[in-house]
Amino acid sequence: QNEDVVGVVWHTQQSLFLDNYQDWVKRSPNKNFARLKSVIAAPIWNDDTVIGVIGLSHLESDPKQFNQSEIESLELFSELTSVAIANVQLVEASQNELNERLVFEQTLGIDQTNLTALVENTQDSIWSIDVNFNVVIMNETFRQIRQFLYEEDDLERGKNVLAGLPEYERDEWRQYYERALSGEYFSVEIHEILDDFEIYFEVSFSPIISSAGITGVACIARDITS
Repeated sequence: QNEDVVGVVWHTQQSLFLDNYQDWVKRSPNKNFARLKSVIAAPIWNDDTVIGVIGLSHLESDPKQFNQSEIESLELFSELTSVAIANVQLVEASQNELNERLVFEQTLGIDQTNLTALVENTQDSIWSIDVNFNVVIMNETFRQIRQFLYEEDDLERGKNVLAGLPEYERDEWRQYYERALSGEYFSVEIHEILDDFEIYFEVSFSPIISSAGITGVACIARDITS
C-alpha cells in the first residue's frame, strides 16, 4: 500500500530521505514509530521488479543525521542485497533442476531396467538398428541365434548388423531394413537350412519414428518351426 516509508518507496520505486520523520505528512500513527527522526530507505530489486525495501533510522534522542554519502551507501547495500537474493534464487533453481534431473535419471534407470527385463525374458529374438544398420539394442536370444546360424562371436551394440551375414543373405536383409526405414511395417518368413535340419522364423519389421523422423528399425523374430 502507498502508506508510510515502505509503502512510498515500494510505490514510487525510488529511495526516500526524511530529515524529520515526525514532520512527514505520511508518517505512521503507530506509537512504535513516534520516536523516529531521520529516516532513509531504498528499494530492493529483482530484475525490473521491486521485491523489498531496506531502511535505516535515527531516533529523536540521537543527534545524528543521515547525509548523502550514507544514502548512497544504503542504495549500494540494496544492490548487493538484490545480487545476493538473485544468487540464492539461482542456486535454488539449479538445485531444483538437479533434483528433477536426478528423479528423471532414476525413473529412466527403472524404465531401462524394466525394458531390459522385458527384452531378455522372452524366447523371441529382439533387436533394433539405426539408419546406418548399426545394432542399438539386442537381447541374448538374438545373439545366440546369430552365433548358432552364422558362427558370429563378436556381434555387439554399435556393430553393423549386416557385417556378420553370409554374402548371399546380406542383400536380402538389407532390403528388409530399407523397407522399414522407408516407413513400412511388415513381416516375412525366413527359412534357414542347416546341415541336419531346417528352421523357420517369422520376422516383424517396424520403423522407429521420433520427432526427428525415422531413426531406425525394431525387429522381432519368432521361431515357428514347430
